[in-house]
Amino acid sequence: MARLLRGRINFPAKIHQYKIMNDAKRHRCAVLHRRAGKTVMAVYDGLAAMLSEPLPSPRVAYIAPFLKQAKKLAWDYLASAVKNAPDYFDVNQSELQVTFKPKDAKFMLLGADNIDAIRGMYFDHVIVDELADCDPRLIPSVVRPAIADRKGRMLLMGTPKGRMNMLYDLSQVPADDPDWAFYKYKWDETGMIGAGEIDALRREMSEALFAQEFECSFNAALLGSIYGKEMERLQTERRVTKVAYDDSYPVITAWDLGYADATAVWFIQEVGSDIRVIEYKEWTLTKLTDVIKQVLGRPYQYSYHIGPHDLRVHELTLGRTREDIARELGVEFHIAPKWPLEDGIEALRLILQFLWIDAENASHGLECLINYQFEFDDRKKSFKIAPLHDWTSHACDALRMYAVARDDLRGFSRGGQRWLL
Repeated sequence: MARLLRGRINFPAKIHQYKIMNDAKRHRCAVLHRRAGKTVMAVYDGLAAMLSEPLPSPRVAYIAPFLKQAKKLAWDYLASAVKNAPDYFDVNQSELQVTFKPKDAKFMLLGADNIDAIRGMYFDHVIVDELADCDPRLIPSVVRPAIADRKGRMLLMGTPKGRMNMLYDLSQVPADDPDWAFYKYKWDETGMIGAGEIDALRREMSEALFAQEFECSFNAALLGSIYGKEMERLQTERRVTKVAYDDSYPVITAWDLGYADATAVWFIQEVGSDIRVIEYKEWTLTKLTDVIKQVLGRPYQYSYHIGPHDLRVHELTLGRTREDIARELGVEFHIAPKWPLEDGIEALRLILQFLWIDAENASHGLECLINYQFEFDDRKKSFKIAPLHDWTSHACDALRMYAVARDDLRGFSRGGQRWLL
């Protein structure tokens, strides 16, 4: 049943929209399934804020990941809402801006693809749509400072897209936080889509994609995810938990080297058939010597340190390999065999079924495994065989070194099925 928001706007809000729009907390985060009516709700929420703001010259912004997207999603709703009151509203389509003339109040559409163009503005109310796709600097570096002096509000919205983004972070805000309200509505909680259409969508979409888009799952495998099924199973089986260091077993480290890119290190204990990840750590803009000192400074008893082939690359300035440098510091690396990338990915898939990950000390490594994706070919509109090289690559490459090196260290055959220790 719809409710009518009365006052200076007339918007027949559904129950879920009404609750979000009328929440009194300063900031709100709304996670909604596709076609839940979040954009039209956002436009009327912004109009209500603009018309009721007591401070002079109010400013309201609707921000999407791209300016073209903001126009496509919200402009028609905004222009249509004020078209019958030309004496009060000035509609400027070229600037994507509506002005309420009696108060010099402006409602503008903006894009997160050019956050520098937003810097320096002030806002009383900011709406961000598709937050999971926005530049991660948008809120802390641009929006939050822009609302500080006038104590403005935020409405941040979206549909889940993995977990390494601010939309997921806000879903973890405690329910008793004094400044934040969090809402999540799945398809069966809004009444926006009929059961027959849902049945059709289930047939036409993968299980993981349906779970993400219509059941608002942050844990569903991303489209194009390399280890999606394995990671979903790991979380379902509650193998993300507290994994304590057991000093009766040695620690194996697995490395991927970088400098401007991260140097990634997994800390692993093999206990029976379990592969226990007790810690994951990344270092950026840090010399290999400093990383090694920090690794050796941990209270672990080590057995193997597994590294990639580029450990044997000579440093031009030093005339030595990184393997030599590590050996001088007390780390004898076992160089992982150079398997084809596809074989290494398959080897890692096989061992993920035995993995336990510490929820706190290896959280970033977990997110990398969940979000590791194949690269998408925009021209062919299909996924490539090669993984996308991004922030997830270093962790996944390092753990892949561990997976392919286990043959050498444990004597199992590369093509065999015995992967238990």
